[in-house]
Amino acid sequence: MSADFMETALRRHNETVGWDDTLLYSALCRASREILDFRIPTRFTLSLGKSVSPQLKSSFSFGLPDMRSAAFLFTSTPLHLPSNSDVEDVDLSISGVSETMNETHSVVELHTAKQPDEPRPTPSKPSSFRWTPTGEYLLYGRLFQDAKLEALYSHKLSATSMFIASGINSWHNDDESLIYMSNVATKFQAQVAHNGKSWSSQLSYSSDDHIYGLNTLYKFSHSNWVAGGEVYYTAKENSGGLSVGASYNKSVDGVVSILTFVTNPMMGHLSTTHTTTVYPNLNMATRYDFNMYSYESDLAIGAAYCSVDKSKAIRARFSLREGLALMLEGTYKRAVFGLGIYTGFGRRPASSIGVEIKLA
Repeated sequence: MSADFMETALRRHNETVGWDDTLLYSALCRASREILDFRIPTRFTLSLGKSVSPQLKSSFSFGLPDMRSAAFLFTSTPLHLPSNSDVEDVDLSISGVSETMNETHSVVELHTAKQPDEPRPTPSKPSSFRWTPTGEYLLYGRLFQDAKLEALYSHKLSATSMFIASGINSWHNDDESLIYMSNVATKFQAQVAHNGKSWSSQLSYSSDDHIYGLNTLYKFSHSNWVAGGEVYYTAKENSGGLSVGASYNKSVDGVVSILTFVTNPMMGHLSTTHTTTVYPNLNMATRYDFNMYSYESDLAIGAAYCSVDKSKAIRARFSLREGLALMLEGTYKRAVFGLGIYTGFGRRPASSIGVEIKLA
């Protein structure tokens, strides 16, 4: 069970309980990030997963040269997670590009075909506000061999609101961003999100420099546009900042096109992305970053392809600043095998190669 598993589990849980996190300002550029920022294994890792019950999942991971961890995942609602019989298939979907644009989805969704004899739970209907232990919630925990612990708690407060808290504590002080209390380093994040029909908002806190943030996203009726912004305050540096962004989504005859633009005026940062379907099961994305103060820039290009039978998948990205990355995945029975290769540019480029095996 790894970081991407936690993200996948949280997304599946949100789908099951009827919460759409793709309509938030923090997910404005998720479509391009799914293709350009995919995770690359950097070592040999073997993961063994087991579904103890529809609500309880467990996993054990072993990595070389020295990594071991045990994890659990508990949900109040039965949760269907992707089976290892298929690799993850990247699919650009904008299911809500319609006359009313009430359900716009500007996101690349990773999904795996489920087994025919394992039906997926029906998403629950929106319920009234409730603060009860029996509400729709998710608990995740992972313990490493060095006693480092990471955890996540998600609770659907009402039909239009969600609370999420996550944290990491460690007995080592390698990470300067962690808060030290009695020799225990802690990193904590929390957010409360509201998702309405025409607008959404998030209130967040991060222990990294004690950052407080508030963002909102507005969906224009009868239009393919969404736009929003974020303001934040950094208590450690006693300073603040803001960002604004917009996205244009369109789907014609199965060809999806997503354009985004995000800027941080105070930092002088500009970023624009384009994500599109170029062929069935083949999606591509480009991203250009530029800083008006330092004149630094970066161009990234990526592609993701999955075979029709979902037995093979290839992901690749090229970045002038980050280098070249390649991820190959294949299946055998109920196991998924992954090979990741990364190399940077320059006189002494960083490089890595990793193998990942997932068994269920």
